[in-house]
Amino acid sequence: MVCALAAFSLLGVLIGSRMALRFVGASSVAVSPIVLLTVRLLLWPGILGTATLSVAMWYFWFSFDDSSWIKKAIWFFPLYFLLALGPALYYFFVYRKNAEIAKRG
Repeated sequence: MVCALAAFSLLGVLIGSRMALRFVGASSVAVSPIVLLTVRLLLWPGILGTATLSVAMWYFWFSFDDSSWIKKAIWFFPLYFLLALGPALYYFFVYRKNAEIAKRG
């Protein structure tokens, strides 16, 4: 759950920093070292959480997902192409609804 929320926070930080750059008219966060450090500190938890979640959801998709082949085929595209958002969506819509996972938690 923490990794999925970190993936959403990564998207929020990326979108927020882009919007802030456009608002002030700067081309890069490297204009100020303090801003650069702040953005980097906000990005790292999201990067690590997204990486961990991606590996875990691919492992679940290959090994434990007992869905039909068509559902697995449909989920392949978000997992592969939506790097930060796909694994988080797969976590909430497939992983948490799995019967074995539901029994444990």
